[in-house]
Amino acid sequence: MDSVLAALRESATPALYRRNMFRLTGLPTGADRRTVRQRRQRVLTLLEVGADPGGEGGDPQDVARAFDLILGDPRRRLVDELFWYWDADTTACSCPSTLHRDHDEAVLSHCEVLEREARSAQLSPGELRELDEDWADAAEEWASVLRRVAFWDHVRHRIEALDDKQLDESAIDVIRDELPLVLVKPLVLLAAGSPARPATLRGAALGWPAPRDQVLDLLEQSAEPLYDEVSAALREAREALEGSRPLAAATALTRSAVPRLERLDALAPAADHRRTSRTRNDVAIAFNNCAVQDIDTRGAPAEQSARQWLTTAKGLATDAGTRTAIAQNTEYVGQVVLAARLRGVGREFQRAPAPQPRTSGAGCVLWLVVVALVVIFLIAVNR
Repeated sequence: MDSVLAALRESATPALYRRNMFRLTGLPTGADRRTVRQRRQRVLTLLEVGADPGGEGGDPQDVARAFDLILGDPRRRLVDELFWYWDADTTACSCPSTLHRDHDEAVLSHCEVLEREARSAQLSPGELRELDEDWADAAEEWASVLRRVAFWDHVRHRIEALDDKQLDESAIDVIRDELPLVLVKPLVLLAAGSPARPATLRGAALGWPAPRDQVLDLLEQSAEPLYDEVSAALREAREALEGSRPLAAATALTRSAVPRLERLDALAPAADHRRTSRTRNDVAIAFNNCAVQDIDTRGAPAEQSARQWLTTAKGLATDAGTRTAIAQNTEYVGQVVLAARLRGVGREFQRAPAPQPRTSGAGCVLWLVVVALVVIFLIAVNR
């Protein structure tokens, strides 16, 4: 049943309902071949002369292809039947009347919430809260339908009614395994493409009737472009460090890697996704290396930038060893700055005029002790 699986996965986009062949043709999902051919001839004739054939409309080529698939590919037809209305008439299939009603309500709710999410940038805060509730309602409606034995009995009936050697009951197992992922994947794709609502849509996706680990896999797969962009920024930073250009390296990380990590934290957070955890830690190490190279090259004048990069690294690090190294390097920056200040004190001391003799012998001794301690410290630092 590879063709059924391929059809299911091909359908799993935000256009799940919009491009449904029964929506495009205006046919009922239970239409027989004679009805399909008759409507095909009428609709295509009207489209050729530019007339409105009714229904949902669409590109004439898409409509013609939809008719061809309904007539010629029973596996694809069966899949599209799942995602359009079954209507109230249960005479042919002997389903409980409530099944068709509940299925069609699930289809309508899901279809509407997908369309509204596509326009979410224009919605008010109150409308967005309603939209979030509608996502949860659509998930529950589909979950309720999929739990019913009668749903799968209907699918079995449709396989028998289509009566085609390309289709048998093995399709039911394929649909049972894949359908929950087909239903949630449009939401996952919307989350990946949303600049404002990725975390909210991720949460909604995890509430759908699909295995949590598989939904997490889908979320991580949808984040692939973000991972690739962070990897590209890391390569640029490493090349800059190899050329002893820590500022260029840190700039590449700040401009490219950090914004992508923020989106990853919303779409595939490190707490649930090891790949995100590793990616965050890799960027943390790169920032740490920028700080160390800069402080080693410029010394105390690099204090501000080095501390800033180490602070960023500390916030990104997910590995205990990396956090320890960042803490040690933060102390190292402090030591470099302190040594530079003490060397400055030593130079000022060398330029100062010789002290005037004091009448107190104790005062002279104290002064010599201080000078000796400063000299000893400078010798130790310079070793």
